[in-house]
Amino acid sequence: EIYRHMTRELRKAGIVIEKDAEKAQGKNVLNHVAAWLVINSMRMERIQFNMLQMQNVANIWRKRGFEGLIKQHHTFKLNRKQPDVYLRKCLDMFREPLDF
Repeated sequence: EIYRHMTRELRKAGIVIEKDAEKAQGKNVLNHVAAWLVINSMRMERIQFNMLQMQNVANIWRKRGFEGLIKQHHTFKLNRKQPDVYLRKCLDMFREPLDF
């Protein structure tokens, strides 16, 4: 199964693997495995970079909400019938829904 994944990824990268198992011995196999590991590590780096960018965007969004709460916290009251919509949105961005 791993060999199948490896050959599929290497084909996408333009590396041809011989189908004959006897020809695919020795140095060739080590080169193919090393190439496959590099491809996988590059993919993981890209995924981690994308996740970090999403976290950065969320952090900027939360910073703006936190600034709004700090500046106008004195106007935010729980017993108010109609709370300030902006402050309510600032507060809501810190709530994370639970999923069970």
